[in-house]
Amino acid sequence: MSTRSRLWWAAALLLAAGGFVLSVTLGDAGFFFYGPALYCPGRELSGEPRSLFWNTFGWLPPLWSPAVAVAAACFLHWLGLRRGRPVPGRAAARVLAAGLLLYLPEPLGFAFDMVYDPGCLDRWYGARGAFVLLTPMVPTVLSACCVLAAVRRR
Repeated sequence: MSTRSRLWWAAALLLAAGGFVLSVTLGDAGFFFYGPALYCPGRELSGEPRSLFWNTFGWLPPLWSPAVAVAAACFLHWLGLRRGRPVPGRAAARVLAAGLLLYLPEPLGFAFDMVYDPGCLDRWYGARGAFVLLTPMVPTVLSACCVLAAVRRR
């Protein structure tokens, strides 16, 4: 494994662990929606891609916790290199990273809504609600990108 790949794996594991710690420490931060009934396309469409694959989440335990998925991807990549067969290890890591990219629509939808109409913040349950919803997702998406960078070929 090259030094570049090790650095990307370290970044991916740190981001995934940080996302896990953030999701655990947020706890029961409840919030309510009292805002106006605005049409915000990012909020309306953000859950659609993940709802298509919701049954997949139930059957793939590594996707329940992004930290577990990144650790599994790292192990499978390392195992493939160790056995002299890097292609299956890279493929498994890419599949797990693709599964983690299912968390991407929410941050993209939020960014689109804030550009489209800043009043859409109420539709995302206010500043506190957006923080609680998006904080665990951003490190997950970034760690998936780090996994993809770690397993890319030169």
